[in-house]
Amino acid sequence: MGARDRDKPEDSRIHIRGETTNLGETVPRGFLRAISIKDVPAPSAKQSGRLELAQWLTHRNNPLTARVLVNRVWQKLFGRALVTTPDDFGITGARPSHPELLDFLAVRFMEKGWSVKWLIKEIVLSRAYRQSSSRTHDADPDNVWLSRMTPRLIEAEALRDAVLAVSGQLDPYPPQKPFLDRYHPQRDAELSTFKPFMTTADLVDDHRSIYLPVVRGTLPEIFMLFNFAPPERPVAQREEVILPAQSLHMMNNPWIIEQAGHLARRVTTGGTDAPSRLTRLYELAFARKPTEIEINRASDFLGQDASEERWTSLCQTVLASAEFRVLR
Repeated sequence: MGARDRDKPEDSRIHIRGETTNLGETVPRGFLRAISIKDVPAPSAKQSGRLELAQWLTHRNNPLTARVLVNRVWQKLFGRALVTTPDDFGITGARPSHPELLDFLAVRFMEKGWSVKWLIKEIVLSRAYRQSSSRTHDADPDNVWLSRMTPRLIEAEALRDAVLAVSGQLDPYPPQKPFLDRYHPQRDAELSTFKPFMTTADLVDDHRSIYLPVVRGTLPEIFMLFNFAPPERPVAQREEVILPAQSLHMMNNPWIIEQAGHLARRVTTGGTDAPSRLTRLYELAFARKPTEIEINRASDFLGQDASEERWTSLCQTVLASAEFRVLR
């Protein structure tokens, strides 16, 4: 769906109480009066005004647009925004913890042609971003002053992709056809009956999560449990909560058990003895080698026979571990 200009654009009338049949005064097209910017052309009477609105939004003297975007990118990378109310920069919102930093990045962002790639690189190469997550004192419990990197849970999509990646089942390439192409008959039926045309069991695919459809009321179970943003409303910042159902999902879900089996077969074909296989497992899942204590503990669990079932259980334990789910 998209908007297109009418042959003869016109100003809209106020819809009193949101009713299209209860119309008030006509409101001329324009911009927010609270932000007055010189040298921005007013909407033309012969056009819709969308072009002028875009020019106003991205004008060099507009103080808000670049700040809002910089704040969102900072929040994504650090887990906590400089303005902790990312969808409210008004007087009812929170004040920035580092106003000079926010302004500096916003100005530089505009000077670099509004390049999000440049902005991300600028932040991740900073000393603040590359700090350890070790907590050396309790003076700043919420880490407002960026004395360390705050550990945080990875998002639902990244968790699903990580499970597929370490198990060797992830298809990193875009699908040849959109996912919903296989559901055309059911999709047409849904438009007339308002009934879901698929279930969570249908949302099985080895491509990255970004290629999965977001169908309201029918999300993959891992999304619903691990704090995916509700698709029925705009969400500026996702919740980060730990629930018992999350652990139960990692323990009992058939898809998780299946991926653990793939991981077990991938590990056991890459080495001849248990220590080398365990090293391979830890390198895949945690990007590090196991300690001697971890090798001994895992070897005791595997036993002498080291059956495929035992290896699958061990791999499932690794996938369910906090180290696999937490960014540090």
